[in-house]
Amino acid sequence: MGLIPSDRYPLWILIFFVSFASAGFLSLAQESVIEGTVVDGQGNPLKNVKIVFTDKSLGNKFSVKSNKEGRFMRVGIPPGQYIISIEQDAYYPLNSEFTVDTSGNKGVKLIFEKAQAKVEQDPGIAEGTRFFQAGQFEEAIAAFQRVIDRSPDNVDANYGLALSLLRTGQLDEAIGYLEKVKELKPDLLEVYLGLGESYFKKGQNDRALSHFDKALELQPGNAEAYYNIGIIYYKNNETEKAIQNFLTSKSIKPEFAVAYYQLALAHIKQGQMAEAVENLEKYLELQPDSTLADQVKALIAQIKK
Repeated sequence: MGLIPSDRYPLWILIFFVSFASAGFLSLAQESVIEGTVVDGQGNPLKNVKIVFTDKSLGNKFSVKSNKEGRFMRVGIPPGQYIISIEQDAYYPLNSEFTVDTSGNKGVKLIFEKAQAKVEQDPGIAEGTRFFQAGQFEEAIAAFQRVIDRSPDNVDANYGLALSLLRTGQLDEAIGYLEKVKELKPDLLEVYLGLGESYFKKGQNDRALSHFDKALELQPGNAEAYYNIGIIYYKNNETEKAIQNFLTSKSIKPEFAVAYYQLALAHIKQGQMAEAVENLEKYLELQPDSTLADQVKALIAQIKK
């Protein structure tokens, strides 16, 4: 994942819902007027903020921009469950769920504080990320540590350092920094995946599972979390549970080649050879140049004998 820039000032959105019934010759569906104000953490209005309302069930989108007083109004949004998102230079987008209805709940006020203003990224973050991506983990550790020396609560640096430590096998140190990131940003999905991987490598499978489960609470459709849970069950010889998690993983992310490979191994464990061959062939289709390709081809040939 891309490292998440640190947080500073909250962006508030005050939204008022006013409902009305459409009138006309035909009996029309009811729609709503949505009014609101966008201000920063100090109460200053923000102009030209783009507010997008996305219908969760239909995918329809409605948008509006705030005026110079930070106010906006959008007429004609049908009732339903929506995701509201906002976009503004120098601020992170905000995403939150809300309901539009026509029950007459006038004057409802909702306040969102999730979006945070951007701060200038320390150049050491980019340096550490380049080292990490090049597999130069010791250099990445040094770069991220220098950022932390300047800014101890920098989420990017603590997370980058944790992953670099994890890749070098320094598991206890990695866990320490991941726990710090969790305190700083408790809704960061990747920190739970990292903790799960760390505890799995320490052989603490129950703790690993609890963190992968937490990742799924934050993002129920995360293919990697299901895959990792499948690996744990496979190692524990709970093969049916492993199969179910690998199946879920590949159904969420059909191009996730390694899920097909591990699913095939689980089917072999269960003596389900036809299913194993099917998934091994799918793996080769997705990853024909994989370093495992020759091994997979030999395994298929052996099964078919």
